[in-house]
Amino acid sequence: VTEKHLVPFDGLSPFSRAATLEKLGVSILICGGVSDFFANLIEARNIRIISFVAGRVDQVIEAYLRDDLCHKKFRMPGCGGRQYKNNQEEPL
Repeated sequence: VTEKHLVPFDGLSPFSRAATLEKLGVSILICGGVSDFFANLIEARNIRIISFVAGRVDQVIEAYLRDDLCHKKFRMPGCGGRQYKNNQEEPL
């Protein structure tokens, strides 16, 4: 994590959103969820997605840095989800 700031995406198309993430130098997007279409746009820009994550931003970032996002308290409610252990590509 090199910096933290709010970037408004309201009114932007999925193409513009993906391009903005790339311009900002984002390499990993931790989110609650995105559509398959948007995920494909993001991944085409070599941005890794860790989805179905819930929680306070500061706690999620701390858990990511400790390789602890697999803890169930960070899963979206009702979702076994695609949580990743130790930042690997394999779901739990």
